[in-house]
Amino acid sequence: MVLKYVVAGTSPLSYWTDDVHKLLMNAVIAKWTTDVTDPPIAYIEFNDTWFTEGSDIQFTFKFIRDDYNPSRRDTAWIRRNTVTFIDVHMWIRFKSVDTTGGPDTNYIYKCKKAFEDIIELNNSTLLPPAVVTVSDVTQIEEHDYLEDTVHYKFSVDVWYDKVKVDV
Repeated sequence: MVLKYVVAGTSPLSYWTDDVHKLLMNAVIAKWTTDVTDPPIAYIEFNDTWFTEGSDIQFTFKFIRDDYNPSRRDTAWIRRNTVTFIDVHMWIRFKSVDTTGGPDTNYIYKCKKAFEDIIELNNSTLLPPAVVTVSDVTQIEEHDYLEDTVHYKFSVDVWYDKVKVDV
């Protein structure tokens, strides 16, 4: 008999099909495509690497760590509450409103709001059966060579239960 943990609520019981940060990225892309019109998805690069300077608007999804809540488990450790921490970095390289060739400063607000809305309005449907929340938003100061770039970090928590099963 081999035991393993799988995600509770999946049918059939299984673990995630990919890394959780990549699943979240793909879910956000799908929602952005259907629910957000400004800025359009064509203006945005989504990745799981780092800022590539390949696009004026970029979102980068980085896995931080998994953890569990020891107070939310049963005594036999058959079921335990788990959280995956993901940092999502948003970079927007902007030009002033009078110039052409890049997004204006309004895109900073639009992108930040669109990302937060996607998470908050779909927190239980983005990665079912998990619940996805934004626990913190921080603006990060950039160095001189990126002075025309705004950088935000969203701390995203993906909460789900794991159950122990026999294989």
